[in-house]
Amino acid sequence: MIRSHYALLGVEEGADADAIRHAYRQRMRSNHPDVTRNIGDMAYQLNEAYAVLSDPAKRAVYDKELERLRQRRSIRQVRPREAGEPRHEGVVNTATRFYRRPPSIVWILLLALTLNLVIIYGIMMNG
Repeated sequence: MIRSHYALLGVEEGADADAIRHAYRQRMRSNHPDVTRNIGDMAYQLNEAYAVLSDPAKRAVYDKELERLRQRRSIRQVRPREAGEPRHEGVVNTATRFYRRPPSIVWILLLALTLNLVIIYGIMMNG
Protein backbone atom coordinates (compact mmCIF):
# COMPACT_ATOMS: atom_id res chain seq x y z
CA MET A 1 0.00 0.00 0.00
CA ILE A 2 1.24 3.45 -0.86
CA ARG A 3 1.35 5.93 1.99
CA SER A 4 0.43 9.36 0.69
CA HIS A 5 2.02 12.62 1.74
CA TYR A 6 -1.30 13.56 3.34
CA ALA A 7 -1.28 10.46 5.55
CA LEU A 8 2.38 11.04 6.39
CA LEU A 9 1.60 14.54 7.67
CA GLY A 10 -1.69 13.44 9.23
CA VAL A 11 -3.98 15.82 7.33
CA GLU A 12 -7.02 15.34 5.13
CA GLU A 13 -6.57 15.64 1.38
CA GLY A 14 -8.56 18.86 1.19
CA ALA A 15 -6.55 20.58 3.93
CA ASP A 16 -5.50 24.18 3.43
CA ALA A 17 -1.93 25.48 3.49
CA ASP A 18 -2.10 26.54 7.16
CA ALA A 19 -3.20 23.09 8.30
CA ILE A 20 -0.44 21.47 6.25
CA ARG A 21 2.19 23.85 7.64
CA HIS A 22 0.97 23.28 11.21
CA ALA A 23 1.00 19.48 10.79
CA TYR A 24 4.46 19.59 9.17
CA ARG A 25 5.95 21.65 11.99
CA GLN A 26 4.33 19.48 14.64
CA ARG A 27 5.62 16.26 13.04
CA MET A 28 9.10 17.70 12.47
CA ARG A 29 9.35 18.71 16.12
CA SER A 30 8.80 15.13 17.18
CA ASN A 31 10.78 13.43 14.36
CA HIS A 32 13.76 15.73 13.83
CA PRO A 33 17.08 13.82 13.96
CA ASP A 34 18.64 16.34 16.36
CA VAL A 35 15.82 15.85 18.85
CA THR A 36 15.19 12.12 18.61
CA ARG A 37 18.69 10.95 17.67
CA ASN A 38 16.87 8.88 15.08
CA ILE A 39 18.89 7.56 12.16
CA GLY A 40 15.74 6.90 10.12
CA ASP A 41 14.66 8.95 7.17
CA MET A 42 11.35 10.24 8.57
CA ALA A 43 12.60 13.84 8.50
CA TYR A 44 13.47 13.47 4.82
CA GLN A 45 10.04 12.03 4.08
CA LEU A 46 8.36 14.86 5.96
CA ASN A 47 10.44 17.46 4.09
CA GLU A 48 9.54 15.90 0.75
CA ALA A 49 5.85 15.74 1.66
CA TYR A 50 5.82 19.37 2.77
CA ALA A 51 7.73 20.52 -0.32
CA VAL A 52 5.12 18.90 -2.56
CA LEU A 53 2.01 19.90 -0.59
CA SER A 54 3.06 23.49 0.14
CA ASP A 55 3.53 24.36 -3.55
CA PRO A 56 0.11 24.62 -5.30
CA ALA A 57 1.47 23.52 -8.71
CA LYS A 58 3.31 20.49 -7.31
CA ARG A 59 0.30 19.63 -5.17
CA ALA A 60 -2.04 19.65 -8.18
CA VAL A 61 0.28 17.32 -10.08
CA TYR A 62 0.64 15.09 -7.01
CA ASP A 63 -3.15 14.93 -6.49
CA LYS A 64 -3.70 13.91 -10.11
CA GLU A 65 -1.02 11.23 -9.87
CA LEU A 66 -2.42 9.96 -6.57
CA GLU A 67 -5.91 9.74 -8.04
CA ARG A 68 -4.58 7.92 -11.09
CA LEU A 69 -2.80 5.41 -8.85
CA ARG A 70 -5.93 4.88 -6.76
CA GLN A 71 -8.01 4.17 -9.83
CA ARG A 72 -5.36 1.90 -11.29
CA ARG A 73 -4.52 -0.12 -8.18
CA SER A 74 -7.64 0.36 -6.07
CA ILE A 75 -5.62 1.83 -3.21
CA ARG A 76 -7.73 2.39 -0.15
CA GLN A 77 -7.66 5.84 1.31
CA VAL A 78 -5.82 6.17 4.60
CA ARG A 79 -7.22 8.67 7.02
CA PRO A 80 -5.28 9.97 9.99
CA ARG A 81 -6.18 8.37 13.32
CA GLU A 82 -7.93 10.43 15.95
CA ALA A 83 -6.35 10.77 19.39
CA GLY A 84 -7.06 7.66 21.43
CA GLU A 85 -8.37 5.69 18.46
CA PRO A 86 -7.01 2.12 18.33
CA ARG A 87 -4.82 1.09 15.41
CA HIS A 88 -7.00 -1.93 14.68
CA GLU A 89 -10.23 -3.62 15.65
CA GLY A 90 -9.90 -6.48 18.12
CA VAL A 91 -7.00 -8.84 18.69
CA VAL A 92 -4.40 -9.23 15.96
CA ASN A 93 -2.63 -12.56 15.80
CA THR A 94 0.44 -11.83 13.69
CA ALA A 95 1.37 -15.50 13.37
CA THR A 96 -1.84 -16.37 11.55
CA ARG A 97 -2.07 -13.00 9.84
CA PHE A 98 1.33 -13.00 8.19
CA TYR A 99 2.14 -16.69 8.04
CA ARG A 100 -0.43 -19.19 6.89
CA ARG A 101 2.20 -21.82 7.68
CA PRO A 102 5.37 -21.61 9.75
CA PRO A 103 8.20 -19.87 7.91
CA SER A 104 10.77 -22.05 6.20
CA ILE A 105 13.43 -21.10 8.75
CA VAL A 106 11.38 -22.89 11.42
CA TRP A 107 11.38 -26.07 9.34
CA ILE A 108 15.13 -25.79 8.76
CA LEU A 109 15.79 -25.37 12.49
CA LEU A 110 13.57 -28.34 13.34
CA LEU A 111 15.38 -30.48 10.77
CA ALA A 112 18.79 -29.43 12.15
CA LEU A 113 17.68 -30.20 15.70
CA THR A 114 16.36 -33.62 14.69
CA LEU A 115 19.56 -34.48 12.85
CA ASN A 116 21.66 -33.42 15.82
CA LEU A 117 19.60 -35.61 18.14
CA VAL A 118 19.97 -38.59 15.78
CA ILE A 119 23.72 -38.09 15.58
CA ILE A 120 24.09 -37.72 19.36
CA TYR A 121 21.93 -40.83 19.93
CA GLY A 122 24.08 -42.77 17.42
CA ILE A 123 27.28 -41.71 19.13
CA MET A 124 25.94 -42.67 22.54
CA MET A 125 24.79 -46.08 21.35
CA ASN A 126 28.06 -46.91 19.50
CA GLY A 127 30.52 -45.29 21.79
